Amino acid sequence: MKELDWKEAEKIWLNLKKKDDFWAEHSRRVSEMSCSLARRLGWEPRRVFNIKIAGLLHDIGKIYIPDDITDKIKTGERLNTQERNIVRKHAGELRPLSQYTDIPPVIKEVILYHHEKFNGKGYPQGLKGEKIPVEVRLVSMVDYYDASRYQRSGDSRMIEDDIIHFMESLSGERFDPIMLDFFLNRFLDNEEIDMSKTEETQDDEIPSEEIPLA
Repeated sequence: MKELDWKEAEKIWLNLKKKDDFWAEHSRRVSEMSCSLARRLGWEPRRVFNIKIAGLLHDIGKIYIPDDITDKIKTGERLNTQERNIVRKHAGELRPLSQYTDIPPVIKEVILYHHEKFNGKGYPQGLKGEKIPVEVRLVSMVDYYDASRYQRSGDSRMIEDDIIHFMESLSGERFDPIMLDFFLNRFLDNEEIDMSKTEETQDDEIPSEEIPLA
């Protein structure tokens, strides 16, 4: 059994990149932005680092989506109900972590619950409000933002103001209202500055202590 450090997380992520580069780059951006947002919230370094790994691996279950369904997604072909249910199963897929030990619980929680909604109408367990771990609420919000900003088809990409207004309309429904307010109104204006810090977080710095298919 091996420890899940950053280098090992990147090795796992490369399996997603082989499966679909679009999904992999989405996960990389979610990792970077989630890490930056956690820093702005004042979280301690170990917690920030765990968020960085969790963001990178949140969609890792998509490596198990059958190739025929992946091909349909790539070409923009509509999925039927059965296929969409198969895609949904990526939330909760922990097999890629099976060879690792001492995995911080938050990493598993983000993989399991990043499609839960604040109003309890998400999946796979229908968790509601504060029963959804705060780290999951953070990553799922960033996940949605990035998926809206970088849709697979360039001609369907939303502009920034539309994304912000639409996310605001989902406050308390899909997103934690307090965290969403901080993200939209205090974080995004400084996104580029904070994003430049994400590459500084390495193992040796850590103290011992409805965009549906993105």
